[in-house]
Amino acid sequence: MDGNVLGQFPLAEKLFNRKVNEHLLWEVLRYYQANLRQGTAATKTRAQVRGGGRKPWRQKGTGRARHGSIRSPIWVGGGVVFGPQPREYRLEIPKKKRHQALLMALSDRAREGKIIVVDGLAVAEPKTKVMANLIKKLNLSGRKVLLLPEQADENAKRASRNMPDLTFTAAMNVNALHVLSNEYIVVTKRACEELEKR
Repeated sequence: MDGNVLGQFPLAEKLFNRKVNEHLLWEVLRYYQANLRQGTAATKTRAQVRGGGRKPWRQKGTGRARHGSIRSPIWVGGGVVFGPQPREYRLEIPKKKRHQALLMALSDRAREGKIIVVDGLAVAEPKTKVMANLIKKLNLSGRKVLLLPEQADENAKRASRNMPDLTFTAAMNVNALHVLSNEYIVVTKRACEELEKR
């Protein structure tokens, strides 16, 4: 595995020196998080609960309260009133806003000195131990880290998926949510070039 940290690596001004607009970042994060929601939560109304077609007892003369169905919402096992139903949470936001938010997020991490540029992130075999050693070598153990290679190396991807504090994504697929969900970014030299092209 490469993973050698480059000394003082010049980061492109147009990528890593943007002023942060907090409201725009909030808008874009809300968009990404809303689009991750499945919206499959569901409860049954009294019309959907099985049974309860027969009146439980006659209307008058028993001394008990009148009831028409054992599936009424006030009965245990009855329907749910105004419960969640499957729905779509997706939002839309202009591509330019998403692009600006990514640049702001990268700039914020650069200002904090939390971007580490390495030679490469390719691994010879898909072993968690190999990736754990790299993270240890970079003194990032116990930190939330975004690994950003120029393209998704299958071995590196598989080596990192058992590590809960690691997020692995190619430079072409990175977004503001990836950057802001992690404290440190480990990016390859070629990935920086890919981001500039993008």
